[in-house]
Amino acid sequence: MDLYPAIDLRSGKVVRLARGDYEHQTIYDDDPVGVARRFDAAGARWIHVVDLDAARDGGNPNLSVIEAICANVGARVQTGGGVRTVDEMNKIWDAWVPAGTAPARACIEARLQSPAKMVEIRVTAAQ
Repeated sequence: MDLYPAIDLRSGKVVRLARGDYEHQTIYDDDPVGVARRFDAAGARWIHVVDLDAARDGGNPNLSVIEAICANVGARVQTGGGVRTVDEMNKIWDAWVPAGTAPARACIEARLQSPAKMVEIRVTAAQ
């Protein structure tokens, strides 16, 4: 069984929202990369990262943090939060797989939303 420890990001910090309420958050750590490293050192094979700012407002406000997590752990990283367009998905993909990098290690789970449909895309590249 694989466990997926989670890091919820808001303004570059590790947080938890009380019942999903953005007005009631607890900050657990100011260093999400350090938290990811601790999960990795403890043996996590996967780390789940949620960009809460993107989930609420769209865009990729914590992309640099997610990119730093990917660059500093051996675990695979799964992310989500606010991915609404193919362009946003491509920006996240580029954080995992820089041009010319092979073999690539990545897992992206994105949900592209439109009024008419919900499409789920999973892209996985082996190490």
